[in-house]
Amino acid sequence: MSSFISLLYKNKFLNESLCFLLSIFLILFSSEVFGKSISKADRKILSAAISGNQRLAQKALEQGASIHAKDPRQFFLGETPLHKAVFNNDVSFVRFLLSKGADPNLSDDRGESPLITAVYGLSLESALALLDAKADPYLETKSGISPAVLAADLCSLPILKLLKNAGVDFNRPTKKGFLPIYTAAVARCNREFIEFLVNSGSTIEAPTASGVTPLMHAIRCKNLDAIRFFMEKNVSVSSVDKHGRDALYHLLGFQQELGTITSDTYSRHLTSKDIKAITIYLIEQGTPLDREYKDGRTALFYC
Repeated sequence: MSSFISLLYKNKFLNESLCFLLSIFLILFSSEVFGKSISKADRKILSAAISGNQRLAQKALEQGASIHAKDPRQFFLGETPLHKAVFNNDVSFVRFLLSKGADPNLSDDRGESPLITAVYGLSLESALALLDAKADPYLETKSGISPAVLAADLCSLPILKLLKNAGVDFNRPTKKGFLPIYTAAVARCNREFIEFLVNSGSTIEAPTASGVTPLMHAIRCKNLDAIRFFMEKNVSVSSVDKHGRDALYHLLGFQQELGTITSDTYSRHLTSKDIKAITIYLIEQGTPLDREYKDGRTALFYC
């Protein structure tokens, strides 16, 4: 899912000097850039948010600009001044907009809330300002990504801690069934990250809607840190996914299903020593070697 989530967002990290020059251009030629679909005052406040010019923003508001003006350009998908200030991690400007009535829960056309923007940019200060302004930490994008799931995809422990302090329940799945612990296993987050999730209440053995457990996710994506942590916690290996496959199949048989898949998520390899240790653990925990999968084969076929 890590690669999937990454595709949901535009490339936000442009060269800083280019961004500065672009900001100046927008202020000077905002009419041409933003077009005629919004008012001059709205164009001005959007330009001000890009450049971080609070004085210009105040002037725009006095001229009738909407604090929720939306960027009409196709690439920016309805971003508001708050989105732009958060993207720049301009905390002073973020607080200025919030003090003027900016809605911290107003999403852009992708369903991306300002908090999602802050998490994606690892902007701790902006995220904290938004949460203090009652930003909803459960708002999802149209693709079903929540702030906590995105933080797990980015393996950002500081963001995750911030969300925990805001009272976020890490066992609350998104509408598409995503949970931070699944995402962390797939994204190959380290032991410290996984352990923090579990200590914060994440259910270590909870399966997804398709029956895949965090251990299965970790095995499929070769997340050795997560695998070892789950093994130390003596997680159950009795679960099977909706296709009747257990963790041992995900270790030994899943690679044969990949075919031409070349995603970096699946192309990593475990050493033979690691595979042996995991196999022994799964067998000792009670995985039956004679369990038939849907293809009629057993784990012994893949050994």
